Amino acid sequence: MSRIVIMAGVGGAGTTSLVDATVRDARSTGASVRSIDAAEPQRSLALDLSALVSATIGSMAVSSGADRLAPEAWASLPGVRILAVLDEMRRACLEEDVVVVDAGSLVTLRELLELPHVLLRLLDASLTPRSAMARPDSGALFDSLSEARLQVLHLQSVLTSDSTSVRLVGRAEADGIDPVVAAAGTASLLGLTVDGVILARFPRRRDGASDRVRKQARRVEAVLQAALLHVPVWRSSDRPRSAPKGRAVLDVLAPANAVAPLGEPVAAGDGYRWDLRMPGEVAQRVRAGTQGGALVLECRGVHRWLELPAVLKRCVAVDGERTEGGLSLRWVPDADVWPRADREERGVDD
Repeated sequence: MSRIVIMAGVGGAGTTSLVDATVRDARSTGASVRSIDAAEPQRSLALDLSALVSATIGSMAVSSGADRLAPEAWASLPGVRILAVLDEMRRACLEEDVVVVDAGSLVTLRELLELPHVLLRLLDASLTPRSAMARPDSGALFDSLSEARLQVLHLQSVLTSDSTSVRLVGRAEADGIDPVVAAAGTASLLGLTVDGVILARFPRRRDGASDRVRKQARRVEAVLQAALLHVPVWRSSDRPRSAPKGRAVLDVLAPANAVAPLGEPVAAGDGYRWDLRMPGEVAQRVRAGTQGGALVLECRGVHRWLELPAVLKRCVAVDGERTEGGLSLRWVPDADVWPRADREERGVDD
């Protein structure tokens, strides 16, 4: 699969210029590159987006007695455009070495990353044995919802691939810190790697910037580095720089996700510990809880559901602590469901 870089930034930071610079520099290495503009996705795609939306909202409405609407009625739903971008990414990564996505604003980036997760939750809530047997004619609805879920999984796989990452563009100004940190939190919480933050139009002495302005810019740079821990922050002047100074574009276009954003549960003492690796600011804000058979993480209004491993479904979460690199949760066997022999083998008292 090709390398996918999703770029987005605060208003006026020059995201499109940096996208163009990244595309140009990547092509100079001999790689085949495609640029995708999230504001104008291609509509003539293999995936029938109207049918996908109809299979979710439309089919459920029809099953309840509503009249069927023509596919064109769904075309202007905001989510359809985002689905079109995701599908264009899916097709491009099968044909090109590098795909650079200009997501535009940080708001659009959040929509792009969240939509597959939200759709999957809605579809999973609908695809239950009870819904399959609720009406004699519900078999067709169940099949269409199953097909819709499969298509959404294909789109989500593009985002969760090891070769996909997010790159954020900000301004070296105090009011540009929080939006960038929030966007980094959204991306990491949903399982993507943020491989860099670019401070565009960084003030320089040679361009006539005053000492006060340059000092403020350096302060913003330091705050971002502290908030995002190991996420690199680099400067870009009026001439857009697609890679940090002293590095080639191929260095930052290497496969992403060398370290998984989230860890795995491990045995610890009389139970289990699950260390969730996250950037610093996210680790301080994230909240965790269980819902059914899932661990639910929330940060700044963004939710992620993680299916609990089988062993943790037989445990209860007892406490957790924030660490510099994330969140550490502790689980112990549930005495009501954990067989006595298993508990005695682990040395767990009743």
